[in-house]
Amino acid sequence: MFNNIKHNLLRGKINTGKCYAANLVIFSVMAVSAATSRAVHAQTIGFVGADLTTHASWRTSSVTKTLDGDGDNIYGTDGYYIQTGGTISSAPAYATVARLTTSTFPGNGGYSSIDNPTGSGSVRTGVWYSSTGNGSEDNFASIVMSQAKSFRIGILVDNTDFPDISPDNLRVKQTVGGSANTGLINSYLQPSSPSNSDWYFFDILNAKVGDTFVISGTNKYGGSGPQASNGIGGITFDSTSSSVPEPGAIALGVGAFSLGGLALVRRRRRLRK
Repeated sequence: MFNNIKHNLLRGKINTGKCYAANLVIFSVMAVSAATSRAVHAQTIGFVGADLTTHASWRTSSVTKTLDGDGDNIYGTDGYYIQTGGTISSAPAYATVARLTTSTFPGNGGYSSIDNPTGSGSVRTGVWYSSTGNGSEDNFASIVMSQAKSFRIGILVDNTDFPDISPDNLRVKQTVGGSANTGLINSYLQPSSPSNSDWYFFDILNAKVGDTFVISGTNKYGGSGPQASNGIGGITFDSTSSSVPEPGAIALGVGAFSLGGLALVRRRRRLRK
C-alpha cells in the first residue's frame, strides 16, 4: 500500500491536498500498528496502597475498603490463600497459585485472628515462611495465568506475634512472559504494633495466558534475626477494572483522528474553489 502511494506521488497522480490526506492516512495506520503492538504486550504491575485499618474484617462487607479492586467491600472475592492450622484456600478461576516458601507455621496465641472466609466467626492466622540469610529476598508464592485477566492481589502481613517475622519490603515481579517489576515496596510500617493484620495491594494488568508472577520480600533479620523467619499470612485475589487500553480502543481513537484530518483537507479544498 505504502509503495503504491509513493509511486503515484512521484508520477504526479496525487495532488497536494490528496498528498496531505494520504500522508495522514499513512501516519494513522502506522500509529495504530505501533499502538496495537504495544497494547497486546502491555502487562504491567503496580503498587496500589496499604490498608492499615481493615485488619481482621477482610470479609465483612459493612466495613468500607477503598482498596478493594471490585468494589464489593470483600477482599478475596475471586480467591484467597490464608495460612491457619492448614491453608484455607479458594483458587481464582484464572490462575494457579503455588507456595514457594520452605515452611509453614500455624500461628499461636500471639497471632492475629481474621474473618473466617468459609463460615462464621474468625480463624487464627499463620505464615508461609522461609529462614534464610539476613536481608535476603525470599519468594513466597507464584501465580501462573490460565486466562487473560487484570486483577488485584492483596498480601497479608503484620499478623504475627513478633514484627520481625513479616517482610520489611514486598515485591511482585513477572518471571515468564515479560519483565514487569514493582521494585521493593516498604511494608514495615508498624514495627511496634505486630498482630494487626495489614494488607498490601498490587495490580497486575493485562496478564496473558502462561504469564507467571512471583511475590517475594526481604527481611532485615532473615535467618539471623530473633525469630529467624520471613513470611506472609496470605494472598487475596479480586478483579479490577483498571487496564491498559485494548488495541480496538486505540485503533478507534487514531481512526477518529485521521477521519477528522481528512474532513479538514476536504473543507479547505472546497473553500479554495
